[in-house]
Amino acid sequence: MKLPKKSGFIVIAAVGLMCACSPKVYYKAAWQTAPVTADGKLNEWPHPLKYYDPVSKCSFSISNDNSNLNMCLEFTDREVIKGLVERGLQIWLDTTGKKKKVIGILCPLPHVNTGRNIPKRRTSGGWAPGGYYPDTRAHADTVTDTSKKPSIRTIFLESAKKIHVTGFRTVANGILDLRNDNSGIDIGITWDEPNELVYEITLPFSTFYRNHINPADTLKKIGITFNFTSIPKDYKPGQQRQGGIGFMPMFGFGFGGFGYGPMDMMMDDYDWGGGNIAPQPKDETIWLPVHLTLRQ
Repeated sequence: MKLPKKSGFIVIAAVGLMCACSPKVYYKAAWQTAPVTADGKLNEWPHPLKYYDPVSKCSFSISNDNSNLNMCLEFTDREVIKGLVERGLQIWLDTTGKKKKVIGILCPLPHVNTGRNIPKRRTSGGWAPGGYYPDTRAHADTVTDTSKKPSIRTIFLESAKKIHVTGFRTVANGILDLRNDNSGIDIGITWDEPNELVYEITLPFSTFYRNHINPADTLKKIGITFNFTSIPKDYKPGQQRQGGIGFMPMFGFGFGGFGYGPMDMMMDDYDWGGGNIAPQPKDETIWLPVHLTLRQ
């Protein structure tokens, strides 16, 4: 039977309203029965991890007790792992359950160059994808001995305990060395090169929320956002232009809250020959509206 136009409009509006009222996807933190040791190992977590993001191929689980929020992330995609090693993982917390980037961690600091490209030196010193370097004018002709250069994996894992924090209640903004810190924040990373990289994170609620959660907190949500970058296999920063217009990527690293803007980290003369655009890094985001839990 053909509906009158007005009736048809009512039906469409009703269907739209039903869709708008359909429940959103929320994530439930598991109750943590024993304290988590942030060592980057999966032995304290049910495996496979509970959730999976098909875009970044990241698996993750979240748990809590009365005092701590715990997270475990497992990465197996090689392009994502390369991005994590070079640029770190950003973890953002929003106690209103949304996507605000006010309380954040960058771990570790972005300074490892997996491509083994030696960055072009600036005489003033500063950040670049290859690392932080000082003024090199006095040593411009010095040849660096790379025969004993540590592996990328060694450099990355040694740096994993040095993080950058911002917006926490009880921790000052800036670089935090977890080996000499009593905030309770702890992060452990393992990297079974090149197949698997695991982050394990423990955050006391007192550092960003309240000292202990209560039943009312289980009715609210905490927004957790993971930001990271996947770096394509053929991406070669610093390649010189052979002709044509060339290309200078101006993508943001997303570290605005941590003080690492794109211009601070760029190397000079990032361009590609013939006007061709080489494969570029891609920003990845996982946003989780998480419900906390209490002991049953």
